[in-house]
Amino acid sequence: MALEKDIDKAISRLLELNDIEEANVTANLDGGEGPVKTPGAFGDIDDDTTEQAGYKKVTETKSTYAKMMNQLHINEASYKEYKRDDSMNSKQKVNNAIKEINRKLFDIEKLVNQNVKLKQEMGVDNGQYWKSTKARLGKISERILKVAHKFRDLSA
Repeated sequence: MALEKDIDKAISRLLELNDIEEANVTANLDGGEGPVKTPGAFGDIDDDTTEQAGYKKVTETKSTYAKMMNQLHINEASYKEYKRDDSMNSKQKVNNAIKEINRKLFDIEKLVNQNVKLKQEMGVDNGQYWKSTKARLGKISERILKVAHKFRDLSA
């Protein structure tokens, strides 16, 4: 479960790198001294005023990953809700889920490969693992086997 959260966080960070920072145009307003001297500066802004000032109103958008998670209802919905959701048919749900599994497995494989290489290069042996790390490795191996069996059912 922790590995899944780490992968989700890493994907979210990667997606955030593509986001554009907001422009700040208030830093030197009126020389930076005193309160803003624009009546209604913090009121509702209509699109015409925004565009006259040379800006475009930004609509809040979600990342592709967040949209996919919402479509698949993996994080917040039960199976019953996921099954009943009519935004996609069953075929689309299964195909999108397999695509997402492939992406996440790629990330897991990359993480494992990097750490195997680091372990070999730095001479870390199993005796240097924390007690909790040893237990986690066993649980991860068991989960991978269970997932492999279920994946065989999915691919059959």
